[in-house]
Amino acid sequence: MVSGFTDNSDVYPAPLIAPADLLALLEACMSAHNACTAAQAAAEQATADKN
Repeated sequence: MVSGFTDNSDVYPAPLIAPADLLALLEACMSAHNACTAAQAAAEQATADKN
């Protein structure tokens, strides 16, 4: 999506969000998702170790 905005500036001359801002938000979202996945795995392992 980011590359679509930047590669097609004639089609998207003024996107609602700047491509750099969108990329930063996407990276933050993916980082949070990865942290949630790791926390879920740790919780499942702790439960398995307890049992």
